[in-house]
Amino acid sequence: MNNKIIDVDSFLIEQKDIDELASSILEELNRICPIEGFKYLHFKELDYGSVEFEGTEYWQYGGEESYWYTFPTEILSSLEAREKYYFEIRKKVEEDKQKQLLSIQKEKEKIEIKERETLKRLKEKYDNSIGN
Repeated sequence: MNNKIIDVDSFLIEQKDIDELASSILEELNRICPIEGFKYLHFKELDYGSVEFEGTEYWQYGGEESYWYTFPTEILSSLEAREKYYFEIRKKVEEDKQKQLLSIQKEKEKIEIKERETLKRLKEKYDNSIGN
């Protein structure tokens, strides 16, 4: 016989606190870097070192899309770990923006080179047609 007793009221309060904190962290993460399907996500569980969220978008004419998101449980219990996690996410977002800007700049440079080459060919063609 198991004589173990669980204070269900305390458990439910703690579970609600965890849900609220996890959801507020998810909101902050979404502000830092938009999370696909954010508005459909809800707290699912704490599982092996991660906080899990899941959600499903149901389409009006049938079909659905499921979304998942996780982050480490460590950021629930440590403000230092949370700030570090936020910092790393911000850093990655900034790096991705820089890569995108660099890619756009390179593409613009390619277009400018092609335009100059085209103008040069047209000028040569024009000069040759006048010279004949």
